[in-house]
Amino acid sequence: MNLRTIFFFLAATIAAAAQTEDEWNAPLQKALETANVLHVRSESFIIHLPPLNALHSDPKIRGVIKKEFFIENADLVRDVIRHIQIINPKGEGYSHCLCYRNPHFDFYENDKFLLSLSLHHGTKFRWKEGKWKGDAYLSSESSEFLVKWLTDLGIDELKKEIEARKKKPE
Repeated sequence: MNLRTIFFFLAATIAAAAQTEDEWNAPLQKALETANVLHVRSESFIIHLPPLNALHSDPKIRGVIKKEFFIENADLVRDVIRHIQIINPKGEGYSHCLCYRNPHFDFYENDKFLLSLSLHHGTKFRWKEGKWKGDAYLSSESSEFLVKWLTDLGIDELKKEIEARKKKPE
């Protein structure tokens, strides 16, 4: 790890620790007000998302997404959004791990891209190019809901990771 990387992580942790829970939840809820489509993708390496219609048809994109599903029911999308609750653990601050994690939650208003969240270790979200100053920790209820929901849909990598982490001696 070079000095620039260390500086980035320290700065992000210090800046993010000062954010209140409302400063984490409110910008996300505002950005997702019009979301009515959710694309969940796993084991993919798409950094910049194309319009939704390209996700359905472009063979180059289709080749890098291994597991995915679309929710195009606005009520179901709103239900997932309602279950995203960020907490601010006292004294812990926030971090930014080095991993590029899956799955990704890509929110759209019809075919207009709104934002992408990547779920890290089943416990925190990273909002690419978003309003957060670091990774945001999920409440335990949010984490449990999302991991179970994903597992029920056939994306079980996070469940396996969490189970393996519980088995490791400290």
